Amino acid sequence: MSIKKIKTKDGNRYEVSMYTAGLGSKRLRRRFDKKIEAQEFLQNYMANTFNYKKGSQALSLLEEVRFSDEAQFWLISNQSHFSSSHLKRVKGVLKEILPNLGNLTMDNFTAKLLSQFQQEQLKDKLTNATVNRRLR
Repeated sequence: MSIKKIKTKDGNRYEVSMYTAGLGSKRLRRRFDKKIEAQEFLQNYMANTFNYKKGSQALSLLEEVRFSDEAQFWLISNQSHFSSSHLKRVKGVLKEILPNLGNLTMDNFTAKLLSQFQQEQLKDKLTNATVNRRLR
């Protein structure tokens, strides 16, 4: 997020340049005649984004959402984006992971938990690549 002074043939303008959700997301650029207008736009955009995230239902209900329910929702909502072979692979991975992690709530997912799961998978004589693919 930055505000830059741009020289144009009409005079100086101020440009707000930012990514909407971090690198790799949509880039947003707006130009304004006054710097104060650019600053106000940036403040309003950030406030609206924060309020949207704060008010979203998913963040407030992490204690109630089970991993298995979230995985099924994700699978159904993204099914049209997957090829048939990828969909088959995803279903297979979920079939193997859900018995171990399916009953956990989303607030229980930590780096330690996932590391322990990786270690269990490696003890079952799976290769590192297989374990990494399952957790990706």
